[in-house]
Amino acid sequence: YRGAENSLNDLLQKDINPYERALLNQMLGYVYNADGNHDQAVSAFKKALADNLLPQNVIHDLQYTLAQVLAQEGKYQEALDPLLAWFKSEKEPQAEAHLLAATIYYKLQDYRDLTDHMEQAIRMTARPDQSWYEMLLAGYYQGGDFIHAADVLERMIVLYPDHRDYWMQLAGMYQKAQQPGKTLAVLELALRRGLLDESGIMQVVRLYLNQHMPRQAAILLQEQMNKGTIAHSRDNIELLAESWLQAREYDRAATAFTELATL
Repeated sequence: YRGAENSLNDLLQKDINPYERALLNQMLGYVYNADGNHDQAVSAFKKALADNLLPQNVIHDLQYTLAQVLAQEGKYQEALDPLLAWFKSEKEPQAEAHLLAATIYYKLQDYRDLTDHMEQAIRMTARPDQSWYEMLLAGYYQGGDFIHAADVLERMIVLYPDHRDYWMQLAGMYQKAQQPGKTLAVLELALRRGLLDESGIMQVVRLYLNQHMPRQAAILLQEQMNKGTIAHSRDNIELLAESWLQAREYDRAATAFTELATL
């Protein structure tokens, strides 16, 4: 690479016309980029594009490359202009380009444009990476669109059914969207898959009570306490007694209150 850089820089010092200068800067930019000198690559690419002298197909490809290099260097706002110019003249942008755009918009906290591009990238790819879904989810969540965030999590649960965090996040999304019935349904399914810890199980118990289902709350709490999944604590026994009482299961409530009294 160093030899190529020296040769191209020597040629740039000669008496050459503007088109030749643009062509040499283009080539020099590719060499700098391959050698890891990204700042110099950006400078060379900008010089190559400055006078709009290269063929349109070359300019088109160079705009995309420039956007990639700038994004790689963390210059996301600067990367957006050449990328938007590339999209404007590109007839069939591929998933990779939409992913690049989504990444840039994510870094710029432009969540609406992020989700638009990421949805397209996912649609165009047979097996999207898990991280693509997570970025899409982050875009909807950060943008306050909990309904679409829940939709993404539903897709993710189908693909990754044993990922506990996705179940809990989906329940949280439904809770934020004020859909307690769906929150409970999701947590019940996660419970059946054995994905809930003590905190998650207690959340199901409280949701049963909030949904006026005290018998289900008491049965679940009793089962889990017997298994040792839920602590045999004073607070939990008191909750069990109150749940049986609300369910009008007076004998069982009395048994729980008796145990509570001994404590």
